[in-house]
Amino acid sequence: MILTICLPDMESIVSRSPVQRMKSAPRRTASTQMAIRRADAQDLNDLVALEDVCFTDGPYRNHRFDKANYRYHVKNPQSIVLVVPRQERLIGTAVHTLGSKSRSQVGRVISIAVDPNFRRRGIGRMLLDKGIGLLQQRGCRRVYLEVATNEKSARTLFQQAGFKRVRRLPDYYGPGLDGIRMKLDLAAVGA
Repeated sequence: MILTICLPDMESIVSRSPVQRMKSAPRRTASTQMAIRRADAQDLNDLVALEDVCFTDGPYRNHRFDKANYRYHVKNPQSIVLVVPRQERLIGTAVHTLGSKSRSQVGRVISIAVDPNFRRRGIGRMLLDKGIGLLQQRGCRRVYLEVATNEKSARTLFQQAGFKRVRRLPDYYGPGLDGIRMKLDLAAVGA
């Protein structure tokens, strides 16, 4: 599945998820054509390269996905791995998962990575919204994620998408690197 979006602004999206329908603060957007598609096995090397570019330092450097992690999620029917290709490389990716049978209404945002040269253009939000929309199509009612306390821009992105803070996670990303668990209740946002 490929979702192509022409972006003078985010309102040009024809098929909007419930999260996109929520009111959010204005944000900068890409001014060129972007396509979001599902990742496949041929993307594995590019996914790892993007991960390395995005998470060379900071709280996530010790939590980067390797090829085996991506291979698992690309093959796993409970996972949704989305990519944004541009000129023979990937500039964005997101990994979302849906819980097992006993927790099938619970989804997770595992990772969102956007090439530093393409940040603050709405790509992360597009990936987040598309992944949540696909989780919702599978019956998901709640979505969780973890984010480092010092990642203000990521926390803002998630808050604008409707995520609420659940609790602080001491040393989640290592000694002195706390995380925050956040939750999006899709039923509460009229999904």
